Amino acid sequence: MAQFLDPPDTTTDTKPCYIYEDIEVILTGREATRTNTEKTRRSVNKTETKVEITPADKLAGTWKKWVMMKDLFIITKK
Repeated sequence: MAQFLDPPDTTTDTKPCYIYEDIEVILTGREATRTNTEKTRRSVNKTETKVEITPADKLAGTWKKWVMMKDLFIITKK
């Protein structure tokens, strides 16, 4: 008979977990930035930042993906 265990709690003070496309993910620590220096009427340098994520649970895969932080939902305990 198979025994199912609760998944380990991966949310810690040092490594918060996020939800991206219904998958629990963690940040890998890598970050990429790009500054837009296009000449427009308003000469505003806009910096875009993306972070690298990977699944918190290895059963969900071992992929990595670059996303914007605004696309992540942070998991909080209540």
